[in-house]
Amino acid sequence: MPDTLHIAELFPDCVATACRPIGQSAIDLFPQEQELIKKAVDKRRSEFAAGRACAREALCAIGFAPMPILQNDARAPLWPDGTLGAISHSHTWAGAAVTRSPDLSGIGLDIETIKRVNLDIARMVLTQQETDFYAALPDAEKKQYLALVFSAKEAVYKCLSPVSAIRIGFKDAIVQQTDGHTFEVFMSGRIADALPACACMTGRFFLHEGSVFTGIVLGA
Repeated sequence: MPDTLHIAELFPDCVATACRPIGQSAIDLFPQEQELIKKAVDKRRSEFAAGRACAREALCAIGFAPMPILQNDARAPLWPDGTLGAISHSHTWAGAAVTRSPDLSGIGLDIETIKRVNLDIARMVLTQQETDFYAALPDAEKKQYLALVFSAKEAVYKCLSPVSAIRIGFKDAIVQQTDGHTFEVFMSGRIADALPACACMTGRFFLHEGSVFTGIVLGA
């Protein structure tokens, strides 16, 4: 099963990671975190708790004691000063990636369940170039491709949104798989003009038991 080592392969060595199955064991939350999900259904509570447990494990690896991880108005995690991070989950897995490296200014991690993607997501996510590529694929490969593109774009959004004052949409990125573990992302002109360092970015991914795991970073 994926563990810290496998998730770590998505990122540079300066990034600490953790991953765990959702709902297989009870997880204690801080009271402040419990308040954030007091009205949530059980499934959401399990996903949230697993993600927070992964985040604390990863933070511990870079020297932080256990602490509550709250969220901003956009529901993104609030990390300790001097750190960057991301949390994600599919229906079955949760993961987190954090760093305090001055060499990075953004981290994106995403986990998606391949079978949940559908044509509605394709219409929302794919650019015309990606749509043409998707249409030419054998039917057996379409869901995996769509899940990878969706996950990669979610990872890019998590990576760039903390450093961008411009709203980033799915159609602002074109994802191209380069090999069995790597993808490239080409940002639209309006994003690249504002953030030249992200005009072309490279990320990594792997597949496991019906989920796709993607990771990407932005240099300082």
